[in-house]
Amino acid sequence: MNPALLVIDVQKAFFDLDPVTTQSLNNAIKYINAAIKLFREKRLPVICVQRIDEGDNLVPGQEGFDTPASMHVLPADFPLRLRSAVIR
Repeated sequence: MNPALLVIDVQKAFFDLDPVTTQSLNNAIKYINAAIKLFREKRLPVICVQRIDEGDNLVPGQEGFDTPASMHVLPADFPLRLRSAVIR
């Protein structure tokens, strides 16, 4: 079994929740980017998971759905889009 890096739910919409969350996510991006770099150097897959949730307007094509520009994901990374499992 080979390792892979899963980057889960790092989407622009979450950066706008509140100042504490924004700062926390910006700090996390540094570690995420370091992990992405390490996995690429080892030629291991990077999988970017994005949550789809119509109720929160997290849908492809909406600004908040995208990953932040500061995160070093590439189009060649494996995108994985999942519908939210939360029942409202």
